[in-house]
Amino acid sequence: MYIPHGRHDSLTKNYTELQQDKIIKVSFLIRVFPGTKDGEPFDTALFGERIIQHRGIGTLYFSKPLATDEGIYQCFAKNYYGISLSNSISLRKSELHFFPLEKPKVVDVVEGSLLSLKCDPPKGHPKPAVFWMIQPNSGEPRSINSSRVSVDPEGGLHFSNVTKEDALDDAVYACIVSSLFRSELKVGNRRKINVIPREIKGPIFQPPVKQYVSPSKITVLEGDKLELTCIYGGTPIPTVKWYFTKKGLISRERLDKPVKIDKTFLIKSVDSDSEGSYQCVADNGVGSEQIYSITVTVE
Repeated sequence: MYIPHGRHDSLTKNYTELQQDKIIKVSFLIRVFPGTKDGEPFDTALFGERIIQHRGIGTLYFSKPLATDEGIYQCFAKNYYGISLSNSISLRKSELHFFPLEKPKVVDVVEGSLLSLKCDPPKGHPKPAVFWMIQPNSGEPRSINSSRVSVDPEGGLHFSNVTKEDALDDAVYACIVSSLFRSELKVGNRRKINVIPREIKGPIFQPPVKQYVSPSKITVLEGDKLELTCIYGGTPIPTVKWYFTKKGLISRERLDKPVKIDKTFLIKSVDSDSEGSYQCVADNGVGSEQIYSITVTVE
């Protein structure tokens, strides 16, 4: 599969991405003439029926895309008043590599302790999504349904506290990656948890401990998505509250209501009002609350 992407001012982003040996369509809603590929003149006549451009229309049809079709394309529009060149469109093959072959690894952990499992995802374009599932010795993978378990944006799996139930006799925890443009999954980094019983019986209490946090300084473009994450382990499971102080204002007292209560703080489209200091505060009633600050700059 090949992915066209780019920006152009007076043109349209009308893209269709399909599997290799099927048509890819890149549309321009103005009258255009043959343009360039990687800065060189591009003549569709050299490719027969595999690449077609309808006369006077800017749409290129790739019926059987090949690796050699990757490149940067531009088109020309011409009328009585002159010639206009579009912004570039980059066509690149979507890829998703495999995990290295390895046997499941056993991870020993004491009951009640925190646990973080790292995933080393294979390379892919675009960047693959990473998540974890339980993979039985036979049968289909199933979701991990537990409030004690979280996955960070980089693919790490975090147990707020480990219980005996996390030791699976007939399954392993597996990291799974998927691609937006490919109907396939890759599985790897399989881990089997061995829970060691505690020597001291009785209730377990552990104050909040940082397992994963977003960088302390983040710059984001106006209109882009902003996602901040704070994952803390402990027993009981810590509650994470978010507080926001707009840039230029003095930090207010914690008596103000939090703007969010969750491990993740998401803004779908940032603007100038999103700039400032974000504090995540983790507390579970054991020990002191933990505070982490993130400064966000909007450009």
